[in-house]
Amino acid sequence: MTLENFESVVEKKIVNRGFDYYEQDCIETVEQIDEGEFCAEVAGSSLYDVYVCIKNREIIEHSCTCPYDWGNVCKHVIAVLYHIRDAEILDEKPEFSVSEQAKTLLKKLSKKELSQFILNYLKKNKGFREDFFENFG
Repeated sequence: MTLENFESVVEKKIVNRGFDYYEQDCIETVEQIDEGEFCAEVAGSSLYDVYVCIKNREIIEHSCTCPYDWGNVCKHVIAVLYHIRDAEILDEKPEFSVSEQAKTLLKKLSKKELSQFILNYLKKNKGFREDFFENFG
């Protein structure tokens, strides 16, 4: 799936709903966190976090924190894809790289500091806790 053909690949009903979200300015924020990688917040019945990774105009990965599970792409992701394509921000260089910034910070932290942070964050953030245990449990 690419930025040019996602409308013909995804179910029409989802594309139409995503376009409506895009047109109604439901996208609260879009941030390019690394080259070709975007995080966005999209307002729906709640505020959902959307992640999109695009390489050579091909959509490599996408995710959304919404509960949609009737297909592989939700309307929130579609809204963000419209935004990325229409705002022509794909070819812009990010102001900073989250990966590089994180690597720099991780080098400075002790194992104890990092472990304490993770333990505290696991207690306070259900989504992080679920991801953590899904990936490492």
